[in-house]
Amino acid sequence: MCGRYSIYESMDDYLRQLALDLVVINGYDHERINRYNVAPSTRVELIRSVPGGLSVDRVKWGWSPFWAKGKRPDPINARAETVMTGKFFKSLWPNGRALAPANGWFEWIPDPADPKRKQPYYIQAADQAPLFFAALAEVHASIEPDERDGLASLAQIVADGRDDEATRILCAVAARLHAPRSTPRPAQVPLEQWFDALWSAAATYGGVLEHSAKAARALFAAPQDAAVLHGDIHHGNVLDFGPAGWLAIDPKGLYGERGFDFANILCNPDDASAQAPGRFPRRIAIISQAAGIERHRLLQWVLAWAGLSATWMIEDGAEPGGRLALARLAASALDGSARGSD
Repeated sequence: MCGRYSIYESMDDYLRQLALDLVVINGYDHERINRYNVAPSTRVELIRSVPGGLSVDRVKWGWSPFWAKGKRPDPINARAETVMTGKFFKSLWPNGRALAPANGWFEWIPDPADPKRKQPYYIQAADQAPLFFAALAEVHASIEPDERDGLASLAQIVADGRDDEATRILCAVAARLHAPRSTPRPAQVPLEQWFDALWSAAATYGGVLEHSAKAARALFAAPQDAAVLHGDIHHGNVLDFGPAGWLAIDPKGLYGERGFDFANILCNPDDASAQAPGRFPRRIAIISQAAGIERHRLLQWVLAWAGLSATWMIEDGAEPGGRLALARLAASALDGSARGSD
């Protein structure tokens, strides 16, 4: 399963499709859910077997065990081949098993005429019947449904052709997070520690990952503008809280150069959007101006981050093509800048 899906019928419809002779022991909303582009880090609906019947819960999409917090973004998928034997999901197996109802999901397929471009396809059952993804979840009954669900979506703003607006919103949120504070800084994970995986991957795989590692080492050798970082700023982690405005969720507790927080914007909300013709240079220009970061340094951070993200995807058995493509775009732009200054 990829990183976007839809769930738009009422929970009653999904329960009826399961045809289980079990009672739902907790309350749930009977209205249509109407979510057509569910993004990671938002809360999603699950159906679990519990003593006495079934429970319908809403949990954040993305999970890590306590010992992995802060090391990388929380994974949103688990591999069937290792979920029962690996230590990462050990605390969730088997008691955390659940079903995630859906109506379909999105896959991005390379365009045969231009492999650098990807076309999103919506996949659903031939008879349009509901689907159910196998899921693992950690549920805390005391956590109330989150008010952020169902509000405006930056991914939808991009889909509506307003990418510039979404990019500026992300920059404004990051700027507020980076603002100096009078309160003592809590313990944070040094940003450079996150890049440990990239050094070995660059040596193993070479190619553009070597360029990513070189860019990262150059940045860490001469750090600038250190701040408390969010660590995972993207369209699914900045949500509309109504009167409170756009706010970031799911921070990673990092400390390092603020330019890092802007790099992931270039990779999101999905490969097709990130690699749309002309989008990369336009986003670079907007972020550079809005964040006050020199273009060359911003490109270095994009190259470094895209390589690190690709490394994590390789480790998790995921397809890193989109991240590698962004890394190559950044490397090419840096190369062009160097030639232009000669």
